[in-house]
Amino acid sequence: MKKIIKTPQPDRRKRIDRRIHSRVLTEIAFAMTINGQEYIGNIDNISLSGAFLSNLQPYLAPELISQSGTINIEFDGEQLKLVCEIVYIAPMDNEFFPIGAGVMFNGTDAKTQASINKLASMLALALEEGRDT
Repeated sequence: MKKIIKTPQPDRRKRIDRRIHSRVLTEIAFAMTINGQEYIGNIDNISLSGAFLSNLQPYLAPELISQSGTINIEFDGEQLKLVCEIVYIAPMDNEFFPIGAGVMFNGTDAKTQASINKLASMLALALEEGRDT
């Protein structure tokens, strides 16, 4: 007879925040294109690494996780164009995750890198003003 040993599972409510960059709370409108489809909504917070998108129209299906697209935003008067990858989608609200999508910026192309450089200056100012989460 085999003995089954149950290993303790981590409490998912006590997640470790592995982000390297501080997030700034925002209310920025965006337009994102993935596979020729345009999505619009709001950016709730943004960092040099990525952003959290909410109020997405049309619906963003979970099957799009790991897909890449381009996100266009205007932040503090600057037009930014960023290549991003969808890393998280929550189609319904629950006690752990809000409805929305998380994107990670991919800074390998020149336009995205230029936008990230502009974003770095703007986020530094926002953090000095105390707009971080």
